[in-house]
Amino acid sequence: EGATIEEIDHASLAFGLPMGICELIDLTGIDIVYHVANTFKKAYGERVSMPPLLQKLFDAKLFGKKGGGGFYLYK
Repeated sequence: EGATIEEIDHASLAFGLPMGICELIDLTGIDIVYHVANTFKKAYGERVSMPPLLQKLFDAKLFGKKGGGGFYLYK
């Protein structure tokens, strides 16, 4: 909590991932990741929760790179 999107992506890279997790979610599509998160929540109950920022992006119809905006803005 309290970290910027850039800090989260930088930490992902420093951990060894090939791309930042927020960038990956934008490329995959927020709508797709939202659907997967809901599927996990139904399957695993209270052990999995919807990240509040993901819910906000989905509600705002910011679906990632394909829609021009998500965690990052695209032209």
